[in-house]
Amino acid sequence: MRAEREDDAREDDTRETAHGTRPRPGTMSAMTTVRRATPADLDAATALFGQYLRFYRREHAPAAVRAFLAARMDATDGVLLVAEVDETPVGLAHCYPTWSSLSLARAWVLNDLFVDPSARGTGAGRALVRAAKAEAAAAGAVYVALETERTNVVGQTLYASEGFVRDDENLHYAAPVGDDVETASPAPFSG
Repeated sequence: MRAEREDDAREDDTRETAHGTRPRPGTMSAMTTVRRATPADLDAATALFGQYLRFYRREHAPAAVRAFLAARMDATDGVLLVAEVDETPVGLAHCYPTWSSLSLARAWVLNDLFVDPSARGTGAGRALVRAAKAEAAAAGAVYVALETERTNVVGQTLYASEGFVRDDENLHYAAPVGDDVETASPAPFSG
């Protein structure tokens, strides 16, 4: 569960409207909106998700990426959000509902967050984070969790400004259980 590097950490550059994020006067010129993805978004979502995977040093054929996203939409086991700037898809967030045993309640994982580099600074990343939190709250979740690379300082600034608290007490582990370690692992394993 990783949220991608985001250059939208400037909290004062945008203001909320009923349909998305508008720039404050004198800052940005684009209107950012976020909505749930539909099958009509598969081409754009596939391209964006491909960029996200390359950022994390993962290569998958576009057809496999498209099939994965289509299956997630069909199964409704997650929520795929699309950010648009001036009606052009520029980013996505993929969330999965889960349960928190310690909270005895529903929780959500913001598993994937990506904004096309050309759209960074438009407020798309912030709008995606806020939309993910709103969707989670509407579904009865008590929190949204995410993880990001330690070097993603800009993203960490965005997440902290949106109420995410860094967990410095717990360690996260992952173990591949399939034959294809490279595909099965959430991070590259060395052995």
